[in-house]
Amino acid sequence: MDFCILGSGGRECGIVNSLINFNTFCISNFVNKQIKDIVKDYIVVEDLYSINVIKEIILEKKPNLVVIGSEKFLESGLVDVLKLNGIDCIGPCRKLADIEVSKIFARNFLKFNDLEKYNPDYNIFYDYNYKTIEEIFKKFNYSFVIKDDGLCSGKGVRIYNKKNYKEGFKYAKEILDNNNSDMPKKLLIEEKLIGKEFVLMSYCDGINIKHMPVVEDYKKIKLGSDINTGSMGCIIHQNHSLPFLTESDLYESQELNKNIMKLLSKDILYKGILYGSFMKTEDGIKLIEYNARFGDPECLAVFSLLKTDLGIIFNAMGETKLNEIEIEYENKNVICKYLVPQGYPDNPDKNIKYELVDNEFIIQAGLYLKNDEYFLTGSRTLAVVQNGDDMDQLYLDIESTIEEINDNLFYRTDIGNPKEIIIDIEEESLYEKAGVNITEGQKVVDNIKDLVMSTYNEYVISNWGDFGGLYNISKYIKSKNLNNAILVNSMDGVGTKSILTTEILGIENGLRNLGMDIVNHCVNDILVKGAVPLYFSDYVASGKISAENMVYVLEGMTRACIENNMVLIGGETAEMPDVYNDLNYDIVGNINGIVEKKKMINGKKSIKKGDILYGILSEGPQTNGYTLIRNIIRDNPELLSLENIVNFHKSFLNDITEIKKNIKINGLVHITGGGYYENIPRVLPDNLGVEIKLEILEPFKSLMDKGNISRLEMLKVFNCGYGMIVFTNPQNQKYMSNKYKYLGIVTERNGQQVIIN
Repeated sequence: MDFCILGSGGRECGIVNSLINFNTFCISNFVNKQIKDIVKDYIVVEDLYSINVIKEIILEKKPNLVVIGSEKFLESGLVDVLKLNGIDCIGPCRKLADIEVSKIFARNFLKFNDLEKYNPDYNIFYDYNYKTIEEIFKKFNYSFVIKDDGLCSGKGVRIYNKKNYKEGFKYAKEILDNNNSDMPKKLLIEEKLIGKEFVLMSYCDGINIKHMPVVEDYKKIKLGSDINTGSMGCIIHQNHSLPFLTESDLYESQELNKNIMKLLSKDILYKGILYGSFMKTEDGIKLIEYNARFGDPECLAVFSLLKTDLGIIFNAMGETKLNEIEIEYENKNVICKYLVPQGYPDNPDKNIKYELVDNEFIIQAGLYLKNDEYFLTGSRTLAVVQNGDDMDQLYLDIESTIEEINDNLFYRTDIGNPKEIIIDIEEESLYEKAGVNITEGQKVVDNIKDLVMSTYNEYVISNWGDFGGLYNISKYIKSKNLNNAILVNSMDGVGTKSILTTEILGIENGLRNLGMDIVNHCVNDILVKGAVPLYFSDYVASGKISAENMVYVLEGMTRACIENNMVLIGGETAEMPDVYNDLNYDIVGNINGIVEKKKMINGKKSIKKGDILYGILSEGPQTNGYTLIRNIIRDNPELLSLENIVNFHKSFLNDITEIKKNIKINGLVHITGGGYYENIPRVLPDNLGVEIKLEILEPFKSLMDKGNISRLEMLKVFNCGYGMIVFTNPQNQKYMSNKYKYLGIVTERNGQQVIIN
């Protein structure tokens, strides 16, 4: 039997590799060498999606079956044309393909066939009306999904929440006002479902159905993004289910696929793949979307376990005999990851020469061959697929494989990282009765997972939830061309600022600010040595842990980590009812950074007599002196309205990075606890001192006046308006004076090391 394979992406690579004992030929618009080396014939056509061109080639070749890979062929009606000419296809006709081609059709199909319980709440729009759309946003509590009705190669879905919902108006208008097509534009706005996603694909012959192993798919370009892609990877577990699915969940999903196939096949048999994307929610199983062909990369993961020749399965589908065959799979875990060009999906690198690494686990998806050289197509470039018995080891193995590949490609390091832990507590435990809520603690872990992993980069190699975070420091050093790197560590806490911050800003905004506080404070501490941050870990303790409140803290931390280009690699959440007040939080952070030894800033060696000092403005007290501030405010409550009294601790990373590009820094001082009199001597040579002229700025001036605090004590406790002090040579005065405040000069020490006027 001869098969015709249309297309030459990752999916088609997987199909060709799985047709073991059958002859195949491929039609594509570019040469994929990996496919070309396997198939009997390889035909390149310029206009791949021209029905007439493809029809003529296929009628000449007369294959027994044509395997439809891309959704674009289904949308074009190619299946109908070929069947009229006596050529059978693995793929549904145009009418039945609407289950994928139109997201609105899929939603209404469930609704009108008494399967509405599997739909989320949704609304259909044919024209843009700001007021009406705003009402829908409100109805969904500003947590919703906007879907372009047509085919968008998995990239037309965007997710919104209270933080970014205003962008939803722009996206809705962009879709509905699109004039690039003669067809009227339509969109769906759906409630955002909360739960765990999974994919179930099924072979269908219109009468019989065979289900594939369940797959967990990862569509977001990265965690924290609102943009979906054609998928960045997937995993399969050894038992062919997923940790969060019960047998009942799996059976229900299988039955839904079966019912959908039968309903679609009332007039014309649905022959092809039915791809169901589902979510397990508190309200049961919900359908996200249906596709009418193999998912990519889901099929790559499935094919890596497939023991039965795929040609036998296709043949049975064509002859409506799926019930007569057994389909066998290996019982192993699978991880599949896609590596994509920089700028993907909106502005990907393309037509760029690429040096391919030869590896048995690599599938060529977005590379074309020209004059014996490989070039990027702009689509997803490479898929890396491996299976194994131990998921943790498998993750390390696949990361090791990826390390061999060109570093110019981007991928998600988190896929395959986590091991899902399901805790089923039927009754309150003795530990909970003692005051520690285990269930709430697990909710914290579940709720912050995506936030934390949104900070991960290519250097993180540990699993989510591991006892220790793993950071590939050798890979980092190599990528930055460092010769003599020094690791720099620091640790600090926000202290009693947590009490006042949540009192003034409220729990939600207050905890977010505190999360930013601790990260930025630690960044500034290692910055004094000239180090850039690598990764951060946190400790958060309270008398009573709230999963919702912990999310607020972590939102602040992750935002600060991303802004400082560092990883939130781990942390600890502790509930200690006998130690802390229920509403108070102890927030501590530990940071690791790196600096080239020759670029390390060491004031003890570099600061000279005559050097000048410049101050970088703070955003208020930062994270120091709040016990005293609270005492002052207790007697002067009007001070609660002071501007910047609880503003977050500013990171000075960008300031210092920019300064270092232009001038040499001889020393840095982060003004924290101990103020000027304790912090400045920490970087000064013993024989030198400083003379400073400093005006106390707001809100410190008001605190000093109302609290009857001496100027000396203010300067011993607070930064008084300047969070970082820069020491540099006098010749740099012109550059520094343009942006920063001149504070003083380095002198010979004569008694007191720090003199402030």
